[in-house]
Amino acid sequence: MMLRYIEEHPNICVDGIVRKKGKIGYCWCKTHRGYLTEKILKDHECLQKNCRYLEKFPNEAFWQRRIKTKLARNNKKVKREESEFLARKAVMIAKEFTCDIDNFKITQAEVLENGTVKINFVAIDFVNLEGVVNLMRKILGRNIWMNSLKRSISAKKKMLGIDELDPDRDEQMEYLNEKSYDNQPDVVTSQVCGCFACRLIFQSDDVTDYINDTFGTAVCPYCGSNSVLPESDEYELSEDLLESMNQYWFDGKVSEFV
Repeated sequence: MMLRYIEEHPNICVDGIVRKKGKIGYCWCKTHRGYLTEKILKDHECLQKNCRYLEKFPNEAFWQRRIKTKLARNNKKVKREESEFLARKAVMIAKEFTCDIDNFKITQAEVLENGTVKINFVAIDFVNLEGVVNLMRKILGRNIWMNSLKRSISAKKKMLGIDELDPDRDEQMEYLNEKSYDNQPDVVTSQVCGCFACRLIFQSDDVTDYINDTFGTAVCPYCGSNSVLPESDEYELSEDLLESMNQYWFDGKVSEFV
Protein backbone atom coordinates (compact mmCIF):
# COMPACT_ATOMS: atom_id res chain seq x y z
CA MET A 1 0.00 0.00 0.00
CA MET A 2 2.81 2.42 0.94
CA LEU A 3 4.80 1.74 -2.21
CA ARG A 4 1.66 2.22 -4.25
CA TYR A 5 1.02 5.56 -2.56
CA ILE A 6 4.52 6.75 -3.41
CA GLU A 7 4.09 5.64 -7.00
CA GLU A 8 0.82 7.59 -7.25
CA HIS A 9 2.36 10.70 -5.64
CA PRO A 10 5.97 10.51 -6.84
CA ASN A 11 7.28 13.97 -5.95
CA ILE A 12 4.82 15.52 -3.50
CA CYS A 13 6.47 16.85 -0.35
CA VAL A 14 4.89 17.22 3.06
CA ASP A 15 4.06 20.87 2.34
CA GLY A 16 2.11 19.84 -0.80
CA ILE A 17 4.68 21.16 -3.24
CA VAL A 18 5.98 18.92 -6.02
CA ARG A 19 9.80 18.78 -6.03
CA LYS A 20 12.09 16.65 -8.15
CA LYS A 21 15.29 17.51 -6.24
CA GLY A 22 16.38 18.00 -2.66
CA LYS A 23 14.38 15.14 -1.15
CA ILE A 24 16.27 13.60 1.79
CA GLY A 25 13.59 11.45 3.35
CA TYR A 26 9.95 10.50 3.56
CA CYS A 27 7.33 11.02 6.25
CA TRP A 28 4.76 8.21 6.64
CA CYS A 29 2.51 10.11 9.06
CA LYS A 30 -1.06 9.89 7.72
CA THR A 31 -1.83 13.55 8.44
CA HIS A 32 0.97 14.93 6.26
CA ARG A 33 2.49 12.11 4.29
CA GLY A 34 5.13 13.12 1.75
CA TYR A 35 8.76 13.73 0.94
CA LEU A 36 11.03 15.82 3.15
CA THR A 37 13.59 18.45 2.28
CA GLU A 38 16.20 19.81 4.68
CA LYS A 39 14.01 22.85 5.39
CA ILE A 40 10.87 20.79 6.01
CA LEU A 41 12.83 18.42 8.24
CA LYS A 42 14.05 21.42 10.28
CA ASP A 43 10.67 23.19 10.41
CA HIS A 44 8.88 20.03 11.61
CA GLU A 45 11.71 19.22 14.08
CA CYS A 46 11.63 15.60 12.94
CA LEU A 47 15.04 14.76 14.35
CA GLN A 48 14.48 16.54 17.66
CA LYS A 49 11.22 14.61 18.11
CA ASN A 50 12.89 11.37 17.02
CA CYS A 51 9.85 10.88 14.80
CA ARG A 52 9.03 7.23 14.14
CA TYR A 53 7.39 8.10 10.82
CA LEU A 54 10.63 9.43 9.36
CA GLU A 55 12.33 7.33 6.69
CA LYS A 56 15.81 8.58 5.88
CA PHE A 57 17.40 8.36 2.47
CA PRO A 58 20.91 7.53 3.76
CA ASN A 59 22.67 8.05 0.43
CA GLU A 60 21.69 11.72 0.29
CA ALA A 61 24.47 14.23 0.98
CA PHE A 62 22.60 15.68 3.98
CA TRP A 63 22.87 12.47 5.97
CA GLN A 64 26.45 11.89 4.86
CA ARG A 65 27.37 15.36 6.17
CA ARG A 66 25.67 14.62 9.49
CA ILE A 67 27.65 11.41 9.87
CA LYS A 68 30.93 13.20 9.11
CA THR A 69 30.08 16.01 11.53
CA LYS A 70 29.21 13.55 14.28
CA LEU A 71 32.42 11.59 13.73
CA ALA A 72 34.48 14.79 13.76
CA ARG A 73 32.77 15.88 16.98
CA ASN A 74 33.41 12.52 18.61
CA ASN A 75 37.05 12.54 17.49
CA LYS A 76 37.47 16.04 18.89
CA LYS A 77 35.95 14.93 22.20
CA VAL A 78 38.22 11.88 22.38
CA LYS A 79 41.25 14.03 21.60
CA ARG A 80 40.27 16.54 24.28
CA GLU A 81 39.75 13.82 26.88
CA GLU A 82 43.11 12.24 25.99
CA SER A 83 44.82 15.64 26.32
CA GLU A 84 43.15 16.29 29.68
CA PHE A 85 44.22 12.86 30.94
CA LEU A 86 47.79 13.43 29.75
CA ALA A 87 47.85 16.86 31.42
CA ARG A 88 46.65 15.42 34.75
CA LYS A 89 49.23 12.65 34.49
CA ALA A 90 51.97 15.20 33.74
CA VAL A 91 51.02 17.26 36.81
CA MET A 92 51.06 14.19 39.03
CA ILE A 93 54.50 13.09 37.79
CA ALA A 94 55.93 16.61 37.91
CA LYS A 95 54.77 17.05 41.51
CA GLU A 96 56.35 13.73 42.45
CA PHE A 97 59.70 14.73 40.91
CA THR A 98 59.71 18.23 42.44
CA CYS A 99 58.29 17.55 45.90
CA ASP A 100 61.67 18.17 47.57
CA ILE A 101 62.12 21.65 46.09
CA ASP A 102 61.43 24.44 48.57
CA ASN A 103 59.13 27.33 47.67
CA PHE A 104 58.08 25.59 44.45
CA LYS A 105 54.68 24.55 43.14
CA ILE A 106 53.32 22.89 40.01
CA THR A 107 50.07 24.66 39.12
CA GLN A 108 48.68 23.07 35.97
CA ALA A 109 49.50 21.51 32.62
CA GLU A 110 48.12 21.55 29.11
CA VAL A 111 48.82 19.76 25.85
CA LEU A 112 49.59 22.16 23.01
CA GLU A 113 48.57 21.67 19.38
CA ASN A 114 52.02 20.35 18.46
CA GLY A 115 51.81 17.70 21.21
CA THR A 116 54.14 19.44 23.64
CA VAL A 117 53.14 19.19 27.28
CA LYS A 118 53.33 22.63 28.88
CA ILE A 119 53.67 22.50 32.67
CA ASN A 120 53.26 25.74 34.59
CA PHE A 121 54.98 26.26 37.91
CA VAL A 122 55.68 29.01 40.40
CA ALA A 123 58.93 29.38 42.30
CA ILE A 124 60.55 32.06 44.42
CA ASP A 125 64.09 31.34 43.26
CA PHE A 126 65.60 29.95 40.06
CA VAL A 127 65.27 26.16 39.80
CA ASN A 128 67.21 23.95 37.40
CA LEU A 129 64.62 21.49 36.07
CA GLU A 130 66.67 19.93 33.27
CA GLY A 131 66.76 16.55 35.00
CA VAL A 132 63.01 16.61 35.62
CA VAL A 133 62.35 17.50 31.99
CA ASN A 134 64.52 14.64 30.69
CA LEU A 135 62.82 12.10 32.96
CA MET A 136 59.35 13.26 31.98
CA ARG A 137 60.23 13.09 28.29
CA LYS A 138 61.15 9.43 28.72
CA ILE A 139 58.02 8.64 30.71
CA LEU A 140 55.46 10.55 28.61
CA GLY A 141 57.17 10.30 25.23
CA ARG A 142 56.46 13.98 24.60
CA ASN A 143 58.36 17.23 24.52
CA ILE A 144 58.12 18.95 27.89
CA TRP A 145 58.00 22.70 28.45
CA MET A 146 58.43 23.76 32.07
CA ASN A 147 56.97 27.26 32.12
CA SER A 148 57.75 29.58 35.03
CA LEU A 149 54.73 31.81 35.66
CA LYS A 150 55.53 35.52 35.56
CA ARG A 151 54.24 36.87 38.85
CA SER A 152 55.38 39.37 41.43
CA ILE A 153 57.16 38.04 44.53
CA SER A 154 54.09 38.95 46.57
CA ALA A 155 51.79 37.01 44.23
CA LYS A 156 54.14 34.03 44.18
CA LYS A 157 54.23 33.91 47.97
CA LYS A 158 50.45 33.96 48.04
CA MET A 159 50.27 31.08 45.54
CA LEU A 160 52.79 29.14 47.63
CA GLY A 161 50.90 29.78 50.86
CA ILE A 162 53.73 31.82 52.34
CA ASP A 163 52.66 34.59 54.70
CA GLU A 164 53.87 37.87 53.23
CA LEU A 165 54.05 39.42 56.71
CA ASP A 166 56.18 36.59 58.14
CA PRO A 167 59.40 35.98 56.19
CA ASP A 168 60.30 33.06 58.45
CA ARG A 169 58.45 30.17 56.84
CA ASP A 170 59.54 27.70 59.51
CA GLU A 171 57.93 29.82 62.18
CA GLN A 172 54.72 30.05 60.16
CA MET A 173 54.56 26.32 59.59
CA GLU A 174 55.19 25.62 63.27
CA TYR A 175 52.46 28.05 64.24
CA LEU A 176 49.90 26.48 61.87
CA ASN A 177 50.89 22.98 62.93
CA GLU A 178 50.08 23.87 66.53
CA LYS A 179 46.52 24.56 65.40
CA SER A 180 46.16 20.85 64.63
CA TYR A 181 46.68 19.87 68.30
CA ASP A 182 44.18 20.20 71.15
CA ASN A 183 41.83 21.71 68.58
CA GLN A 184 38.48 20.09 69.44
CA PRO A 185 36.97 23.38 70.72
CA ASP A 186 37.93 25.14 67.47
CA VAL A 187 36.75 22.27 65.26
CA VAL A 188 33.27 22.02 66.81
CA THR A 189 32.72 25.78 66.46
CA SER A 190 33.93 26.01 62.86
CA GLN A 191 32.06 25.14 59.67
CA VAL A 192 34.87 23.57 57.66
CA CYS A 193 38.24 21.98 58.32
CA GLY A 194 41.14 20.85 56.21
CA CYS A 195 43.68 18.06 56.54
CA PHE A 196 47.23 18.78 55.42
CA ALA A 197 48.05 15.07 55.32
CA CYS A 198 45.51 14.17 52.61
CA ARG A 199 44.89 17.80 51.55
CA LEU A 200 41.09 17.58 51.70
CA ILE A 201 38.69 20.28 52.88
CA PHE A 202 35.51 18.99 54.52
CA GLN A 203 32.65 19.89 56.84
CA SER A 204 33.58 20.07 60.52
CA ASP A 205 30.66 17.78 61.31
CA ASP A 206 32.50 15.01 59.45
CA VAL A 207 35.04 14.86 62.29
CA THR A 208 33.87 12.31 64.85
CA ASP A 209 37.11 10.97 66.37
CA TYR A 210 39.47 12.80 68.69
CA ILE A 211 42.71 11.82 70.39
CA ASN A 212 42.48 12.31 74.14
CA ASP A 213 44.94 15.13 74.60
CA THR A 214 44.27 18.13 76.85
CA PHE A 215 41.28 19.32 74.84
CA GLY A 216 41.12 16.58 72.23
CA THR A 217 42.95 16.48 68.91
CA ALA A 218 40.81 15.98 65.79
CA VAL A 219 41.39 12.93 63.60
CA CYS A 220 40.82 13.29 59.85
CA PRO A 221 37.74 11.27 58.84
CA TYR A 222 39.31 10.47 55.46
CA CYS A 223 42.94 9.52 56.10
CA GLY A 224 43.03 9.00 59.89
CA SER A 225 45.79 11.56 60.46
CA ASN A 226 45.83 14.04 63.34
CA SER A 227 46.63 16.85 60.90
CA VAL A 228 43.27 18.60 60.90
CA LEU A 229 43.29 22.38 60.61
CA PRO A 230 40.05 24.22 61.54
CA GLU A 231 39.12 27.40 59.74
CA SER A 232 40.17 30.60 61.45
CA ASP A 233 40.21 34.37 61.05
CA GLU A 234 43.99 34.18 61.46
CA TYR A 235 44.56 32.43 58.11
CA GLU A 236 42.72 31.46 54.95
CA LEU A 237 41.95 27.75 54.87
CA SER A 238 42.55 26.84 51.23
CA GLU A 239 43.88 24.05 49.04
CA ASP A 240 47.06 26.07 48.49
CA LEU A 241 47.66 26.39 52.25
CA LEU A 242 47.09 22.66 52.80
CA GLU A 243 49.43 21.80 49.95
CA SER A 244 52.09 24.13 51.33
CA MET A 245 51.84 22.51 54.77
CA ASN A 246 51.85 19.07 53.20
CA GLN A 247 55.05 19.91 51.36
CA TYR A 248 56.62 21.15 54.59
CA TRP A 249 55.54 18.41 57.00
CA PHE A 250 55.13 15.38 54.72
CA ASP A 251 57.53 16.16 51.84
CA GLY A 252 54.62 16.34 49.42
CA LYS A 253 53.41 12.80 50.13
CA VAL A 254 49.63 12.62 50.31
CA SER A 255 48.12 10.25 52.88
CA GLU A 256 45.95 7.46 51.51
CA PHE A 257 42.26 7.33 52.38
CA VAL A 258 41.16 4.89 55.07
